[in-house]
Amino acid sequence: MLATSKKRWILFNGLSSYFLSMMMLYQMSPFFQLYAEETTHISGATVGVIFAVLPTSSFFFSPLAGLFIVRVGPPVALWSGLVLLALSTLMFGMSRSVEGWIFWRAVQGAASAPIYTGTAVMFATTFAAPGEFAKVSAWQESIANVGYAVGPLLGGFLFDWGGFTAPFAVSAVIHLLLTFMSFLSLKKRMTVREVRDDKVEPLLDENGTPTDIGDCSETSEPTETVEATEMLTTYNLLLLPAVIIIPGFFGALEPVLGSHWRRSLGDLCSGTIGMMLVLMAVPSTLLALVVPSLMEKFSGLAVLRVGVALTAAGSVLIGLSDPDA
Repeated sequence: MLATSKKRWILFNGLSSYFLSMMMLYQMSPFFQLYAEETTHISGATVGVIFAVLPTSSFFFSPLAGLFIVRVGPPVALWSGLVLLALSTLMFGMSRSVEGWIFWRAVQGAASAPIYTGTAVMFATTFAAPGEFAKVSAWQESIANVGYAVGPLLGGFLFDWGGFTAPFAVSAVIHLLLTFMSFLSLKKRMTVREVRDDKVEPLLDENGTPTDIGDCSETSEPTETVEATEMLTTYNLLLLPAVIIIPGFFGALEPVLGSHWRRSLGDLCSGTIGMMLVLMAVPSTLLALVVPSLMEKFSGLAVLRVGVALTAAGSVLIGLSDPDA
């Protein structure tokens, strides 16, 4: 069983890295569309492409991130992602062209891949006791929503205060500080060689048999192999669009809400728009903490259905608020 101090290190660094990456992802929501349209005269569709480049790049680099984690270990992969994310974020803020924004947004996506994948690996292999992973996942979702709230709020005020580069420069400095603090805190418990050699064991051997990835709970239970084809049931395939559409709903709103609110409510400053975006994140942050209890009382699918229904209702209500409709 892993020492409690190392569990605390994994929990703190995983959640803080996830929080910073989410904050970076959403910090330009209040101001980027209008700034880009005023300075480069690009269309809203092009702004949407710039926003979409990051998750697309992260999608394609995630398998490579998995191989990188197996080779160097989750801590080193996490640090590498944070440093690259800091540098690419700063360069994005210093760019003034569509080509530069697209390129550095793609680098940001590549950098976020080892952060998200490494965090998932550390949590899944460390918090494996009954009910433990569900609670950690709830905390992770809450932290993500806090990042979604703080990012636009801080980004909007920094943009009003220091211009376009300021939010990205501050975000880069915070990422580098977290990396430095993370390295020092782990170095007190492990040597550099132990960090490098603390690799993730493969879940399956060459014959497809589950391997022993370490006893993370008090009692070890037999592992049952589940084939990928067993997951491709009609019911699961019908749920797949919901899993894709819900994150896509928030991603679709991100580039357009700022200009939409300015058309509806007048000439709002970026800080005020950031404060309005916080209102979207607060209920999700609080409710994520009670989701494990709701899943125990009802079921995961029941909670999922309610979430999909509320998302659908929210999207309709936001559409009805369009002043041009």
